[in-house]
Amino acid sequence: THTHTHTHTHTHTHTHTHTHTHRHTHWWRSETLVEMGEEAYGELLGRAEDDPAIASFLEALQPSSSTRPSFKDSFPALAGRPACVYHNYKPLGLSLCFEDSLLRAFHLYNASHGYSSFPGHLPHGLRLQMRAADIVRLLGEPDGKLGGGRGGPISLTYKDKGLQLNFVGSNWDDRENVLDSITIHEPL
Repeated sequence: THTHTHTHTHTHTHTHTHTHTHRHTHWWRSETLVEMGEEAYGELLGRAEDDPAIASFLEALQPSSSTRPSFKDSFPALAGRPACVYHNYKPLGLSLCFEDSLLRAFHLYNASHGYSSFPGHLPHGLRLQMRAADIVRLLGEPDGKLGGGRGGPISLTYKDKGLQLNFVGSNWDDRENVLDSITIHEPL
């Protein structure tokens, strides 16, 4: 019975998804195509929540897991913006923000807030292990800074790159400040 079920599931997945996942894994996971991973974010932003490309993106991150979110929650709208409904994937270290059912932002977690570490490629050569000083060296000076001191943990914004980098610590002088999460949105 063991071999029977094994071959059965193998042939099923093989016929069902082999061509798709092969192409997709190559596009998203391959170390030689880091740049392609970057484009994935831009390609997906603005798509509808039921778009097959979003499901493929999730499958490529963890082929064995379900593409259904662990849970969904909604945050009050920012001024002049529709409410953001978050689809949270804790095992993938990922939360997707949808406004009016369109994908507006990715939140990628560094094993923080009860999420795992995001396993996929990051845009612009970023890595979750980078410290504050490494990031500024890589991306240049940010166009905006949030938090610090009593304002809580610091964040750096690079609006033209569609990035907000959120750190654990609140000290601006801490060059070793650790990443908490990364938000990717459409460049402003």
